[in-house]
Amino acid sequence: MTKSIHSLLLTLLAMFAVSCGTDNEFRVNGRIDGFGTGNLRLVYYNGEGVQSLAATAIDGRFTVTGRLDKEALLRVYTNNGHVAGRLIVAPGQTIEAVYNITDPAKVELDGNDNSKRLAKFIRENADAIRSGDAATLNTAVESYVRANPKRAVSGALLADYYDPQTNPALALELINTLERDAR
Repeated sequence: MTKSIHSLLLTLLAMFAVSCGTDNEFRVNGRIDGFGTGNLRLVYYNGEGVQSLAATAIDGRFTVTGRLDKEALLRVYTNNGHVAGRLIVAPGQTIEAVYNITDPAKVELDGNDNSKRLAKFIRENADAIRSGDAATLNTAVESYVRANPKRAVSGALLADYYDPQTNPALALELINTLERDAR
């Protein structure tokens, strides 16, 4: 009898430990308008190294789950290496993402404030992004980073929308203004 009570207690303790542990899993429910059916690759850094997840979009819709320890920038690539979109995700979150394969400024992200802020920046700077106007985009990124050095969005914007070749010293200065978690 004592042995079965001991086993039961150990089992309950193990179940409790698993249920109370941190949930490092995240989920992305996405749609890429104009994409159709095809393979996707989602790439992010999870604290240990670069991770790559595969997903299949059917009629532009896809779902993928992954694991990470801290908030991260995640890029969605098509099979031919085209960046279909970006988002910021943290452990335990589900992000709803809508992209457009022909217009990178048509983006909707929901699920956390940083992804919403990223989508808002992209929409507000749509003309510069579409035309590849590095000077205008650099000015917009610089303004955002200086006003928001604690936000992960600032790091994402520097990584993906700032052209450091125009002024490498300023790029380094902006990187150094970021707080650790924003990098």
